[in-house]
Amino acid sequence: MKALPLWLALVGAPSSEPPDVAAAEEQPVVVESLILDAGGMDANALQTSLASRLPNAAILPFSDVAFERVRESRFAYVRVNLDGELARVTIVLSDGRAYERAVTTPPGLELRAVATTIANTMVAIEQERLPADRVNEPIPRPPDEPPDEPAREPPEELPEPTPEPEVPEEAPAPSPVTPRTQLGLGLMGGPVVGLAPAQAAGLAAGGGELRASLRWPTGPVAAVGIRVVGQRGDDAGLLRTRIALGGGYALRRERLEVVFGAAATVEPWWIAGGTFGGNDAARARRSPLLGGMGWTSVGYLAGSVGGVQTRIGAFAELGSSVVPSGTAARVVRGDPTATEAVFTLGGVELSAGLDVAVWFSLPGR
Repeated sequence: MKALPLWLALVGAPSSEPPDVAAAEEQPVVVESLILDAGGMDANALQTSLASRLPNAAILPFSDVAFERVRESRFAYVRVNLDGELARVTIVLSDGRAYERAVTTPPGLELRAVATTIANTMVAIEQERLPADRVNEPIPRPPDEPPDEPAREPPEELPEPTPEPEVPEEAPAPSPVTPRTQLGLGLMGGPVVGLAPAQAAGLAAGGGELRASLRWPTGPVAAVGIRVVGQRGDDAGLLRTRIALGGGYALRRERLEVVFGAAATVEPWWIAGGTFGGNDAARARRSPLLGGMGWTSVGYLAGSVGGVQTRIGAFAELGSSVVPSGTAARVVRGDPTATEAVFTLGGVELSAGLDVAVWFSLPGR
């Protein structure tokens, strides 16, 4: 049977340095079996613990059958002696080289400490990093069989035990990045379509809005915006400037952002060119539209660079506004017989279009 090398990955190192003694010429050591004399320890438990640390070696109990099995192969005899919290480990190879180890065994950790010391010592022997403490050492046999050689008295002095090195504690995981409050500047643009009343149905205006938003880390948003839209008639133009103040909530999932919000609105307006008259026009010019609106916006957030994120998306907005009299504003010609309005503004209006914004992270406290 071809011998297999003893490779393993274990924590710790041999518990003490060997005495400075003369050693015979050493050759690479490859053993395929360990005969375990557990002394006062639980032999089965120690055998199982060693098997997990030395998977390529057969762990055999201290018996005549074991010595018969390894008679034609290279093996190691392992003896454990417990003395309070000190364990003394003796390893004798089949060629007579002997190694001594001593290790402290805290209560409850005796099995782990002894198994680790045996396994580490075997690896050091195999890798030729450890000189023998003695040579030509006889290997004892079970009591019912006379030993091959007279038993040898234990050495008078043993190396002082060295405690196992402490395992360094793992470095704490880095703290997660704390989200910061953000200031957003956005530009929204698109047509405004009148829905009601019937006189206002159709394209009402077109333009854009500049909006500033403040978003807290948990999602609430406060916003203020100024929208400027216009409409052109036959010989006159309509200019509307709406101021909106409100708030909402911004929901983010990775790079997707969905914003919902509502705001109160005040919208002054002006007529340029043409000849207009009538009470409706005269009063409407002096009375801004008052109302409210709700909006939603869906956008994609680019990666943050220096605390700045770019967002591009689309928005939809539904608003309602009236003059103080409670109706939409109608602008008619100065001719008293004229009944058709040149411009109708206010009522229920729908706006949709593109939404581009830049978010700036504000300094933390």
